[in-house]
Amino acid sequence: MNEQLYQRMSRDLICKHGPLISADYVSHFPKFEITLTYKDGTRIYSGERTGRYDIHFLSLGYVGEGPRYARHFLAAAGFNLTSEEIEGVMPGDSIQLRAGKATVVRQIERLVEVEGVNTKDNYGNTALWYACKDGDVGQFKALILAGADVNAKSENGNFALIWVAREGHAALVTTLIAAGVDVNERGHNPPNRITTTALSEACSRGHYDCVTNLIAAGADVNAVNNFGECLTPIMRSTRPNILKALIAAGADLNSKDDKGKTALMRASREAKGAVKELIANGTDVNAKSDDGWTALLWAAADGNLDNLKALIAAGADVNVKDRTGMTPLRAG
Repeated sequence: MNEQLYQRMSRDLICKHGPLISADYVSHFPKFEITLTYKDGTRIYSGERTGRYDIHFLSLGYVGEGPRYARHFLAAAGFNLTSEEIEGVMPGDSIQLRAGKATVVRQIERLVEVEGVNTKDNYGNTALWYACKDGDVGQFKALILAGADVNAKSENGNFALIWVAREGHAALVTTLIAAGVDVNERGHNPPNRITTTALSEACSRGHYDCVTNLIAAGADVNAVNNFGECLTPIMRSTRPNILKALIAAGADLNSKDDKGKTALMRASREAKGAVKELIANGTDVNAKSDDGWTALLWAAADGNLDNLKALIAAGADVNVKDRTGMTPLRAG
């Protein structure tokens, strides 16, 4: 039985290197990397599967053969964990013996224990970053009370506020604001390293509570992202309630991206409610992009009858032509 094979393998390593001190889960699929540390200081790497039932077949964090054999391997070393505990191990976690009991030490705890609450891992992430990904308000507040830097950035330039705004964790946004985070600090939006603000991210994902919290804290409603299209927050949302909040805070309805498109043009292709909200607040229905297109041309091209009616009722020029002579009638 393979279970016995791995138990024997574990005991052999203990005979050679002394008791197992920890099993650190380094990465998940496809390598399932684990670093085993023994009392004599030996560190054994498990990863890069060979297709054989050897040390490299061990894995954690899911249900399957690899984790099952890892459970038996660890049990032979005195690390007794249930299948559920093995399944719940995440990259960055460490399995250690504490008070004689096998314990899964989460990455957040490990970071804090090393040098302090602002210790960074190999990716430049602090414990606060991992807490915001978990959405754990209690843990988040505890780290801030312990002195966590709310403006700390990872190697790729991302930071806590960007993440929680993007994911819609309104309570964590409020907590960060109360702790003094810079609401207009720019982070990067992986994988393209596009600089963006928390407000812009919240708008793009439709997180109304995050949007209003950020606006109340002084977020710049006209901040331009370098998406290539140079988008402002109002261009990144098609939700009427979010548009209403942005407009009330002074968002420029007629600001244009690098191709001359306005929020109305972007919304006219699909979002009926957004078009009506923008029209009701006085947006220019006949504004033209660099290639001469108007919102009406976009609505016609996409066959959006509701938006066509709303734009025409608001005074959109039905005979407008783009640079090539395209009209709404031909576009439709």
